[in-house]
Amino acid sequence: MVVMTLAARGWRQAEIATFMGCDEKTLRKHFSRFLQHGALYLEGIALQALVKKMLAGNIGATRDILDIASIRAPQANDKPESAKSAQLGIKAQREKDATDPPPEWGELLDENVH
Repeated sequence: MVVMTLAARGWRQAEIATFMGCDEKTLRKHFSRFLQHGALYLEGIALQALVKKMLAGNIGATRDILDIASIRAPQANDKPESAKSAQLGIKAQREKDATDPPPEWGELLDENVH
């Protein structure tokens, strides 16, 4: 818990290692996930605590959860994850562009053919 909190706060690995009383390599070996994603872990823990309060009947927590859910909810114009992952790589995109020129190029291409 300490490592993720310090990482989320922006402490450098050398500072965390000094605080923990270990070497940086040892810190990375045992806490790499928390060093990389400390803020996400803390956010998840905070959300769990908020949900517990909501389920216990806390109206303020309920409002907070609904606000958070509306912020995180996908919007109508957002691309689904599958569409994002289906994007072409640079080489494939260049090949596609070379074989399928934009419509406004039609006049230019027709003039050069004659």
